[in-house]
Amino acid sequence: MLPPELERSFTEEVSKIEEEKGMEYITSVERVGMECGLAQGMQQGMQQGVQQGSLQEARIMLLETLSVRFDGVPEGIAETVKGITEYDVLKRLFRRALRCADLGEFTDGLAQR
Repeated sequence: MLPPELERSFTEEVSKIEEEKGMEYITSVERVGMECGLAQGMQQGMQQGVQQGSLQEARIMLLETLSVRFDGVPEGIAETVKGITEYDVLKRLFRRALRCADLGEFTDGLAQR
């Protein structure tokens, strides 16, 4: 830690340089903090991307299963499935799609989700 007079002088000099160069001085501590924040943000973004990809794949597989088993999927059911954001719900519905006797039985389970 600098003595108060040197701290004031240092701050003034940094301000002059920032004005002259048209850029803000970033300390090494700030730089490390920014790099850590960036890395954390990238990690969170990748995790969200993986989760979204898994959800999308689960929706596709569910709709494909329904389409094959029942020769197509009514638009209302497809839209409902596309709006589901919980992986566990999609997994449960996928299992139901494999076991149900007809589309009506699946639709009853869709309403109960």
